Amino acid sequence: MDDLHATESARRVPGLTGLPARPAAYVRDIHRRIGDGKPRDAKFAAYVRPRLSCARAFALLIIEDVGLAMRELRGPFAEYLRHWAAAGLHGWREAAGYVRPPGEWSGIPPWTGPLLGNAAPLHERLASGQDPASVEMVGDLLWYADLVDALARLHGHERAQATPGTGEPWFEHDPEPVSERLAPRLDSVTLAVSGAAQLVALGGVPPRGARAWTDLTAGLLAGTAIAEALTGDFAVPAALLERDGTAVPGAAVRFRIARSARDLSEWSEYMGNCIAGPFYIDDAKNGRSGLAGLYDKHGLLVANAELLPLRPASRGWRVSELAARFNDEPDAELARRFRDWVAAIPGPVKAEPAQGQEELPPVRPAARRRAAPRLVEDVGQALGPLAERAWRETATEALGVFAAIAATPPDAALVRLRRLGSERFTGAVRRALESGDVDLVGLWTATGSRPLGTALDALDPALRGRFDQLPLLLGEPPLPKALHRLVKLPAIADAYALDLAGRRARRAIGLLAVQDDPALAAAVARRTTEPLLCALTVAVTCAAPETELATVTAPRSVRVPGFPATALDDDDGPWRRRAVSAARELGADTARFWDEIAAHGLRVPASWLPPGGWTALWARAHSHRR
Repeated sequence: MDDLHATESARRVPGLTGLPARPAAYVRDIHRRIGDGKPRDAKFAAYVRPRLSCARAFALLIIEDVGLAMRELRGPFAEYLRHWAAAGLHGWREAAGYVRPPGEWSGIPPWTGPLLGNAAPLHERLASGQDPASVEMVGDLLWYADLVDALARLHGHERAQATPGTGEPWFEHDPEPVSERLAPRLDSVTLAVSGAAQLVALGGVPPRGARAWTDLTAGLLAGTAIAEALTGDFAVPAALLERDGTAVPGAAVRFRIARSARDLSEWSEYMGNCIAGPFYIDDAKNGRSGLAGLYDKHGLLVANAELLPLRPASRGWRVSELAARFNDEPDAELARRFRDWVAAIPGPVKAEPAQGQEELPPVRPAARRRAAPRLVEDVGQALGPLAERAWRETATEALGVFAAIAATPPDAALVRLRRLGSERFTGAVRRALESGDVDLVGLWTATGSRPLGTALDALDPALRGRFDQLPLLLGEPPLPKALHRLVKLPAIADAYALDLAGRRARRAIGLLAVQDDPALAAAVARRTTEPLLCALTVAVTCAAPETELATVTAPRSVRVPGFPATALDDDDGPWRRRAVSAARELGADTARFWDEIAAHGLRVPASWLPPGGWTALWARAHSHRR
C-alpha cells in the first residue's frame, strides 16, 4: 500500500466513523510508531491500543463482505469476481508469510470452485520444491482462512475451526468447547430440559443432592458415561474393518473407517460437517453404521461417508451419505466408483453347522400371556398406513422447499436439516430467503405440512387413549424409547421427519422476525398473507425486542386498522385463536400477549412497513390470499 492510497483511505469523511476505509492504514501507523525509537510508555499504549482494538471489527467486517461478494458469483458481477480471483499474491505473501500450510490447502469448495473455474486445489497445483506464493491465487482463499485464524488467536484459540454443517463463514473464529456444546441451553425452559434429557440419553447420571439446575447439568456432563460416549470405540462391522486402509479402485482415494468419536471430531473440524454429532456416534457405537473418510494421494481428507447395511443385512452395504468438504457435492466419478465399491462389500453370512453336526431347529419359547399393551406393535400397524397416505398427499411441494433450504436433493433434505443445530438451521432459512431460493409464503405453507400430525388425528380415539405418550410425537426430541422405536418404522419415519422440519423451520422464522433480520423483512415486503402476517405480528408483540418497532394499535385498543377491519378479541377473527396458536410455533410466549397489548399495543418491526404503513401492508397481505 503506497503513501497515496494510505492517505486517501485514512481521510475522514464527515458523518462517518472516522476509521480508515482500509485497515492497512492502521498497520502502517503502528509499524511507524514501533520503529521511531521512543519509549513504550503510557502515551505509546494510548496510541496503539485503540488501533489494535479496531482489528477485530475490521476482521469481522471483511468476513461479512467476502460472504456478500461470493453471492454475486451467480449475479451480474461474476465476471469481475473471477478476474479478481485470478490475481496472484506473491508480493503480499513475501511480507505476510503463511499461517496454514499451502501444501495442505484444498480451498473452500462452495466458493473456490466457481471462482477458479473448478481448477485443481492449491495443494495439487504445487510442484515439488516450487514456491507456493508463485502459484497461489486470490481465488484460493487461503488468505481468507489466515484472516479467520488471526481472529481466532485474538480469542485465545490456536486456529479457526471449520464450521459444522453448511453456511458462511465456513470457519468459526471462536468455537465453543465440546462440553459447552453439550451443556443444556438456558435461554428456554424447553431447550434446557431437552438438553438435559439428551445427556441422560447419552448415559449421563443425575447427581444426588443437586440443589440448583447448574449443579444438575454439571453432574450430568461430568459423568463417565458421557466421556465413554465421546471417546469409546465403535462396534465396526468386520467386513468394513477388513477394508480399512485399502484403495478404492479407479477413485484415487483410500478408505479409512472411524474407530472412535475422536476420529469423527478430527474429521468434523477439518471438513466442516456434523459427522461428530450424537446421532452418528450412537449408530456407530452400536454397529448400526460405518463412518468413513476418503483420503487422496496427498493424504488429505476429501470426503466423509456413512455406510448402512441393506435389509436383510446379508445383502451387503449401501452408501447412505457422501459429502466433500463443507458438505459440498463430491466429484461425480469418485462418488460413482465408491458407491460401486461399497455395493460389492458382502454382508455377514450365517455360520454353517460343523460337519457331521445336525442343525437343530430353533427352540420356541413357551407362549405367555401379554401383560401390557405394546406401543410399537399396536400403534405402528394402524398409524403406518395413515402416515403414508398423509405423506403422499402433502410431502411433494414441502420437500422441494426444504431441499432449497438444505441445499441438497429432496431425498436428502430432511436428513441434512435434522442434523443441523438450531443456529445453523436458522442460518440456512435466512440464506434461502435472502437468495430468493425460497419464498416466505411458500415456506410458511411448507412448514404447515404435518403428515404425522394428520395421521394421529385420524387414529382411532380408543387406540390413542390407551397410549398417553403419543402427543410427545408432536414435540421435540429426544423421545421416550418406545416412541423412538415407533418413528423408526419405515412407514412413519418420513412423516415424523417432515413434521419435525416444519416445527423447526417455524421457530427459525420466529427468531428471524424477533431479530428484525433484513432477509425476513425483505421477504415480508415482497409477499405475505393474512395468517402469516398475523402470526409474525403476535410473535413480535409478545417478544417486545429491543429493535425499532412501529405501533399498529394504541395501548389497550383491540381494533386493528386496515381493510378488512379486524379485532384482537374476536373469537372468529384471525387474531385471538389462529394467530396466537401459530405464534406459539414461532417460539412466542403468548401468555404475555395481552400484557403487551395493554402496555404498548400491537407492534411490528418498522422495517416491514411499506410507504403506506400498516394499512398498506395489511392490504397487500389480503391481495395474496391463498
